[in-house]
Amino acid sequence: MKAILILEDGSIFEGCSFGAKGEKIGRVVFHTGVVGYQELITNPSYRGLLLTMTYPLIGNYGINEAGYESEAAQAEALIVKENSRVYSNWLAQESLEDFMKRNSVVGIEGIDTRALVVHLRNNGEMTGVVSTKDFKARNLIKKAKAFSDQERDLISEVTISEVAVEKAPERIEYRVVVIDLGGTKSLFNSLKNVGCQIIRVPAETSAGEILKLNPDGIVLSSGPEDLKGFAQIAGEVKNLLGKKPVLGISSGNLILAMTLGGEIRRMKYGHHGVNQPVRNLETKKLAITVQNHSWAISKNSVKGSDMEVTEINLNDQSIEGIKSKSYPAIGSQYVPVDFNMFFAQMEKELCPKEQI
Repeated sequence: MKAILILEDGSIFEGCSFGAKGEKIGRVVFHTGVVGYQELITNPSYRGLLLTMTYPLIGNYGINEAGYESEAAQAEALIVKENSRVYSNWLAQESLEDFMKRNSVVGIEGIDTRALVVHLRNNGEMTGVVSTKDFKARNLIKKAKAFSDQERDLISEVTISEVAVEKAPERIEYRVVVIDLGGTKSLFNSLKNVGCQIIRVPAETSAGEILKLNPDGIVLSSGPEDLKGFAQIAGEVKNLLGKKPVLGISSGNLILAMTLGGEIRRMKYGHHGVNQPVRNLETKKLAITVQNHSWAISKNSVKGSDMEVTEINLNDQSIEGIKSKSYPAIGSQYVPVDFNMFFAQMEKELCPKEQI
Protein backbone atom coordinates (compact mmCIF):
# COMPACT_ATOMS: atom_id res chain seq x y z
CA MET A 1 0.00 0.00 0.00
CA LYS A 2 1.27 3.46 -0.90
CA ALA A 3 2.41 6.00 1.69
CA ILE A 4 3.79 9.50 1.33
CA LEU A 5 5.88 11.90 3.41
CA ILE A 6 5.66 15.59 2.55
CA LEU A 7 7.62 18.32 4.33
CA GLU A 8 6.41 21.86 4.82
CA ASP A 9 8.91 23.13 2.22
CA GLY A 10 7.27 20.94 -0.41
CA SER A 11 9.79 18.09 -0.44
CA ILE A 12 8.09 14.79 -1.31
CA PHE A 13 9.16 11.26 -0.41
CA GLU A 14 7.03 8.40 -1.71
CA GLY A 15 7.16 4.92 -0.22
CA CYS A 16 5.12 2.04 1.11
CA SER A 17 2.92 1.84 4.18
CA PHE A 18 3.57 -0.42 7.18
CA GLY A 19 2.14 -0.38 10.66
CA ALA A 20 -1.05 1.57 11.23
CA LYS A 21 -2.90 3.30 8.41
CA GLY A 22 -3.91 6.94 8.51
CA GLU A 23 -2.33 10.37 8.56
CA LYS A 24 0.05 11.86 11.13
CA ILE A 25 1.53 15.33 11.31
CA GLY A 26 4.43 16.52 13.41
CA ARG A 27 8.01 17.70 13.44
CA VAL A 28 10.36 15.36 11.56
CA VAL A 29 13.51 14.38 13.46
CA PHE A 30 16.19 11.79 12.80
CA HIS A 31 17.92 9.38 15.17
CA THR A 32 21.45 8.19 14.48
CA GLY A 33 21.44 4.92 16.45
CA VAL A 34 21.67 1.43 14.98
CA VAL A 35 19.41 -0.26 17.53
CA GLY A 36 16.78 0.85 20.03
CA TYR A 37 13.74 1.53 17.85
CA GLN A 38 11.38 0.16 20.52
CA GLU A 39 12.90 2.33 23.24
CA LEU A 40 12.65 5.37 20.98
CA ILE A 41 9.04 4.87 19.91
CA THR A 42 7.98 4.45 23.55
CA ASN A 43 10.15 7.30 24.90
CA PRO A 44 7.91 10.20 25.99
CA SER A 45 10.55 12.63 24.70
CA TYR A 46 9.35 11.65 21.20
CA ARG A 47 5.72 12.43 21.93
CA GLY A 48 4.13 13.95 18.84
CA LEU A 49 7.20 13.59 16.60
CA LEU A 50 7.74 11.85 13.26
CA LEU A 51 10.80 9.70 13.89
CA THR A 52 13.28 8.89 11.11
CA MET A 53 15.78 6.08 11.65
CA THR A 54 19.09 6.60 9.86
CA TYR A 55 20.08 2.93 10.07
CA PRO A 56 18.59 1.29 6.94
CA LEU A 57 17.14 -1.96 8.38
CA ILE A 58 14.69 -1.64 11.25
CA GLY A 59 12.53 -4.24 13.02
CA ASN A 60 14.86 -7.22 12.70
CA TYR A 61 14.79 -8.14 16.40
CA GLY A 62 11.10 -7.51 17.04
CA ILE A 63 9.46 -6.12 20.16
CA ASN A 64 10.01 -7.41 23.69
CA GLU A 65 8.65 -6.67 27.17
CA ALA A 66 11.96 -5.33 28.48
CA GLY A 67 12.32 -2.69 25.76
CA TYR A 68 9.49 -0.36 26.79
CA GLU A 69 10.45 3.09 28.09
CA SER A 70 6.80 3.88 28.87
CA GLU A 71 3.52 2.01 28.80
CA ALA A 72 2.51 3.19 25.32
CA ALA A 73 3.86 4.34 21.97
CA GLN A 74 4.74 8.05 21.93
CA ALA A 75 6.04 8.83 18.43
CA GLU A 76 3.37 9.64 15.87
CA ALA A 77 5.06 7.92 12.93
CA LEU A 78 8.14 5.92 12.02
CA ILE A 79 10.12 6.60 8.84
CA VAL A 80 12.57 3.89 7.71
CA LYS A 81 14.46 2.67 4.66
CA GLU A 82 13.34 -0.94 5.16
CA ASN A 83 11.07 -2.64 7.69
CA SER A 84 12.19 -6.22 8.30
CA ARG A 85 9.37 -8.71 7.78
CA VAL A 86 11.37 -11.34 9.66
CA TYR A 87 12.52 -10.79 13.24
CA SER A 88 14.75 -12.96 15.39
CA ASN A 89 15.42 -12.53 19.09
CA TRP A 90 14.84 -14.96 21.94
CA LEU A 91 13.09 -12.18 23.88
CA ALA A 92 10.85 -11.06 21.00
CA GLN A 93 7.09 -11.33 21.50
CA GLU A 94 5.79 -9.67 18.33
CA SER A 95 6.90 -7.87 15.18
CA LEU A 96 7.51 -4.14 14.99
CA GLU A 97 4.66 -3.81 12.49
CA ASP A 98 2.15 -5.57 14.75
CA PHE A 99 3.22 -3.33 17.62
CA MET A 100 2.72 -0.24 15.47
CA LYS A 101 -0.73 -1.39 14.37
CA ARG A 102 -1.80 -1.92 17.99
CA ASN A 103 -0.47 1.48 19.00
CA SER A 104 -1.65 3.53 15.99
CA VAL A 105 1.87 4.40 14.83
CA VAL A 106 1.87 5.11 11.09
CA GLY A 107 4.92 3.86 9.19
CA ILE A 108 6.48 4.60 5.84
CA GLU A 109 9.31 2.56 4.31
CA GLY A 110 11.12 2.42 1.00
CA ILE A 111 12.16 6.06 0.91
CA ASP A 112 15.70 7.37 0.69
CA THR A 113 16.23 8.11 4.38
CA ARG A 114 19.80 9.24 3.67
CA ALA A 115 18.49 11.96 1.35
CA LEU A 116 15.87 12.94 3.94
CA VAL A 117 18.45 13.25 6.72
CA VAL A 118 20.80 15.32 4.53
CA HIS A 119 17.87 17.59 3.67
CA LEU A 120 17.03 18.10 7.35
CA ARG A 121 20.66 18.72 8.26
CA ASN A 122 20.99 21.33 5.52
CA ASN A 123 17.64 23.02 5.99
CA GLY A 124 16.73 22.26 9.59
CA GLU A 125 14.04 20.19 11.25
CA MET A 126 10.59 20.96 9.89
CA THR A 127 7.00 19.84 10.02
CA GLY A 128 5.96 16.90 7.89
CA VAL A 129 2.91 14.80 7.13
CA VAL A 130 2.94 11.02 6.71
CA SER A 131 -0.22 9.79 5.00
CA THR A 132 -1.63 6.56 3.64
CA LYS A 133 -4.97 8.08 2.61
CA ASP A 134 -4.39 11.53 1.09
CA PHE A 135 -1.72 11.87 -1.62
CA LYS A 136 -2.52 15.37 -2.86
CA ALA A 137 0.65 17.39 -2.30
CA ARG A 138 -1.14 20.73 -2.07
CA ASN A 139 -3.42 19.49 0.72
CA LEU A 140 -0.60 17.99 2.75
CA ILE A 141 1.74 20.98 2.40
CA LYS A 142 -1.07 23.26 3.56
CA LYS A 143 -1.60 21.08 6.63
CA ALA A 144 2.11 21.04 7.40
CA LYS A 145 2.47 24.82 7.15
CA ALA A 146 -0.56 25.38 9.38
CA PHE A 147 0.72 23.02 12.08
CA SER A 148 2.39 24.24 15.26
CA ASP A 149 4.12 21.72 17.49
CA GLN A 150 3.55 24.02 20.47
CA GLU A 151 -0.25 23.91 20.33
CA ARG A 152 -0.43 20.55 22.11
CA ASP A 153 0.05 20.35 25.86
CA LEU A 154 2.53 17.51 25.47
CA ILE A 155 3.71 17.29 29.07
CA SER A 156 0.17 16.83 30.37
CA GLU A 157 -0.23 13.93 27.92
CA VAL A 158 2.70 11.99 29.38
CA THR A 159 3.05 13.00 33.04
CA ILE A 160 1.84 10.75 35.83
CA SER A 161 -1.74 11.43 36.95
CA GLU A 162 -1.17 11.26 40.71
CA VAL A 163 1.62 10.95 43.26
CA ALA A 164 3.22 7.50 43.18
CA VAL A 165 5.91 5.97 45.37
CA GLU A 166 8.14 3.65 43.36
CA LYS A 167 9.29 0.34 44.78
CA ALA A 168 12.27 1.09 47.00
CA PRO A 169 15.74 -0.27 46.18
CA GLU A 170 17.42 -2.58 48.68
CA ARG A 171 19.78 0.18 49.73
CA ILE A 172 18.23 3.63 50.20
CA GLU A 173 20.72 6.49 50.09
CA TYR A 174 18.46 9.32 48.98
CA ARG A 175 14.76 10.06 49.04
CA VAL A 176 14.00 12.08 45.91
CA VAL A 177 10.92 13.63 44.39
CA VAL A 178 10.86 13.30 40.60
CA ILE A 179 8.75 15.91 38.88
CA ASP A 180 7.53 13.67 36.08
CA LEU A 181 7.66 15.52 32.76
CA GLY A 182 7.54 12.22 30.88
CA GLY A 183 10.46 10.36 32.38
CA THR A 184 11.59 6.99 31.04
CA LYS A 185 11.78 3.67 32.81
CA SER A 186 15.53 3.61 32.30
CA LEU A 187 15.85 6.99 34.03
CA PHE A 188 13.92 5.77 37.05
CA ASN A 189 15.92 2.53 37.12
CA SER A 190 19.18 4.49 36.98
CA LEU A 191 18.11 6.54 39.99
CA LYS A 192 17.16 3.39 41.88
CA ASN A 193 20.53 1.84 41.08
CA VAL A 194 22.28 4.58 43.05
CA GLY A 195 19.98 4.08 46.04
CA CYS A 196 17.17 6.53 45.37
CA GLN A 197 13.74 6.04 46.85
CA ILE A 198 11.60 7.72 44.16
CA ILE A 199 8.39 9.66 44.70
CA ARG A 200 6.94 10.63 41.32
CA VAL A 201 4.66 13.65 41.21
CA PRO A 202 2.62 15.13 38.33
CA ALA A 203 4.26 17.94 36.39
CA GLU A 204 1.73 20.50 37.65
CA THR A 205 2.46 19.79 41.34
CA SER A 206 3.10 22.99 43.30
CA ALA A 207 6.33 23.74 45.10
CA GLY A 208 4.47 23.73 48.41
CA GLU A 209 3.13 20.21 47.85
CA ILE A 210 6.59 18.97 46.89
CA LEU A 211 8.23 20.47 49.96
CA LYS A 212 5.64 18.80 52.20
CA LEU A 213 7.07 15.46 51.04
CA ASN A 214 10.42 16.57 52.54
CA PRO A 215 12.74 14.87 50.01
CA ASP A 216 16.52 14.93 50.11
CA GLY A 217 16.51 16.29 46.57
CA ILE A 218 14.32 17.04 43.57
CA VAL A 219 14.80 15.72 40.02
CA LEU A 220 13.25 17.34 36.96
CA SER A 221 12.88 14.42 34.54
CA SER A 222 13.28 14.20 30.79
CA GLY A 223 10.20 14.54 28.58
CA PRO A 224 8.75 16.18 25.45
CA GLU A 225 9.72 19.74 24.61
CA ASP A 226 6.62 21.74 25.49
CA LEU A 227 7.46 25.43 25.90
CA LYS A 228 4.14 26.42 27.47
CA GLY A 229 4.53 23.61 29.98
CA PHE A 230 8.16 24.58 30.59
CA ALA A 231 7.20 28.14 31.53
CA GLN A 232 4.54 27.02 34.01
CA ILE A 233 6.80 24.47 35.68
CA ALA A 234 9.72 26.92 35.86
CA GLY A 235 7.57 29.18 38.02
CA GLU A 236 7.18 26.43 40.61
CA VAL A 237 10.81 25.33 40.42
CA LYS A 238 11.84 28.89 41.27
CA ASN A 239 10.13 28.41 44.64
CA LEU A 240 12.18 25.26 45.26
CA LEU A 241 15.62 26.77 44.67
CA GLY A 242 17.63 27.14 47.86
CA LYS A 243 15.27 24.88 49.77
CA LYS A 244 16.22 21.52 48.27
CA PRO A 245 18.95 20.39 45.85
CA VAL A 246 17.62 20.30 42.28
CA LEU A 247 18.84 18.12 39.40
CA GLY A 248 17.50 18.76 35.88
CA ILE A 249 17.79 16.11 33.15
CA SER A 250 17.23 16.87 29.44
CA SER A 251 13.93 18.81 29.34
CA GLY A 252 14.37 19.26 33.08
CA ASN A 253 17.70 20.95 32.33
CA LEU A 254 15.98 23.41 29.99
CA ILE A 255 13.42 24.25 32.66
CA LEU A 256 16.19 24.75 35.21
CA ALA A 257 17.95 27.11 32.80
CA MET A 258 14.75 29.14 32.38
CA THR A 259 14.37 29.24 36.16
CA LEU A 260 17.89 30.62 36.52
CA GLY A 261 17.24 33.44 34.07
CA GLY A 262 18.40 31.77 30.87
CA GLU A 263 16.61 31.41 27.56
CA ILE A 264 16.24 28.43 25.25
CA ARG A 265 16.32 28.29 21.46
CA ARG A 266 15.33 25.81 18.80
CA MET A 267 18.34 24.13 17.21
CA LYS A 268 18.68 23.87 13.43
CA TYR A 269 18.54 20.13 13.90
CA GLY A 270 18.55 18.55 17.32
CA HIS A 271 20.64 15.94 19.03
CA HIS A 272 18.69 12.73 18.54
CA GLY A 273 20.94 9.74 18.77
CA VAL A 274 24.18 8.32 20.04
CA ASN A 275 27.86 9.31 20.08
CA GLN A 276 27.33 12.95 21.05
CA PRO A 277 30.70 14.06 22.54
CA VAL A 278 30.44 16.20 25.66
CA ARG A 279 33.35 17.82 27.52
CA ASN A 280 33.19 18.68 31.20
CA LEU A 281 34.79 22.12 31.50
CA GLU A 282 35.83 21.54 35.09
CA THR A 283 37.33 18.03 34.94
CA LYS A 284 38.24 18.22 31.21
CA LYS A 285 36.85 14.69 30.86
CA LEU A 286 34.97 13.62 27.75
CA ALA A 287 31.70 11.66 27.75
CA ILE A 288 30.10 9.98 24.73
CA THR A 289 26.38 10.45 25.29
CA VAL A 290 22.90 9.55 24.06
CA GLN A 291 20.58 12.52 23.59
CA ASN A 292 17.01 13.39 22.55
CA HIS A 293 16.35 17.12 22.21
CA SER A 294 15.69 19.82 19.61
CA TRP A 295 15.99 22.81 21.96
CA ALA A 296 19.11 24.08 23.70
CA ILE A 297 20.14 26.78 26.13
CA SER A 298 20.97 30.06 24.39
CA LYS A 299 24.61 31.05 24.91
CA ASN A 300 23.65 34.72 24.73
CA SER A 301 21.45 34.31 27.79
CA VAL A 302 24.18 32.97 30.08
CA LYS A 303 25.64 36.39 30.83
CA GLY A 304 23.49 38.12 33.39
CA SER A 305 21.82 34.89 34.51
CA ASP A 306 22.47 32.72 37.55
CA MET A 307 23.88 29.97 35.31
CA GLU A 308 27.41 28.71 35.01
CA VAL A 309 28.17 26.45 32.04
CA THR A 310 29.76 23.15 33.11
CA GLU A 311 29.64 21.07 29.91
CA ILE A 312 29.65 21.70 26.17
CA ASN A 313 29.02 19.61 23.05
CA LEU A 314 32.20 19.23 21.01
CA ASN A 315 30.33 18.94 17.70
CA ASP A 316 28.48 22.24 17.79
CA GLN A 317 29.63 23.88 21.06
CA SER A 318 26.07 23.90 22.42
CA ILE A 319 25.54 23.95 26.18
CA GLU A 320 25.15 20.49 27.71
CA GLY A 321 25.46 21.12 31.44
CA ILE A 322 24.87 23.97 33.88
CA LYS A 323 24.89 24.75 37.56
CA SER A 324 23.51 27.63 39.58
CA LYS A 325 25.90 30.20 41.01
CA SER A 326 23.67 30.76 44.03
CA TYR A 327 21.69 27.59 44.74
CA PRO A 328 22.23 23.82 45.02
CA ALA A 329 21.04 23.14 41.47
CA ILE A 330 22.73 21.37 38.55
CA GLY A 331 21.52 20.23 35.15
CA SER A 332 22.48 17.98 32.25
CA GLN A 333 21.09 17.95 28.72
CA TYR A 334 21.64 14.19 28.51
CA VAL A 335 20.88 11.30 30.83
CA PRO A 336 24.16 10.54 32.59
CA VAL A 337 25.39 6.96 32.63
CA ASP A 338 26.78 7.36 36.14
CA PHE A 339 24.40 9.16 38.50
CA ASN A 340 26.89 8.64 41.32
CA MET A 341 28.97 11.42 39.78
CA PHE A 342 25.98 13.77 39.93
CA PHE A 343 25.09 13.02 43.51
CA ALA A 344 28.74 13.23 44.56
CA GLN A 345 28.96 16.63 42.88
CA MET A 346 25.74 17.72 44.53
CA GLU A 347 26.99 16.70 47.96
CA LYS A 348 30.49 18.10 47.54
CA GLU A 349 29.83 21.37 45.76
CA LEU A 350 26.23 22.26 46.33
CA CYS A 351 24.67 20.69 49.38
CA PRO A 352 26.79 18.45 51.62
CA LYS A 353 24.80 15.52 52.93
CA GLU A 354 25.11 16.62 56.56
CA GLN A 355 23.25 19.82 55.59
CA ILE A 356 20.36 18.03 53.86
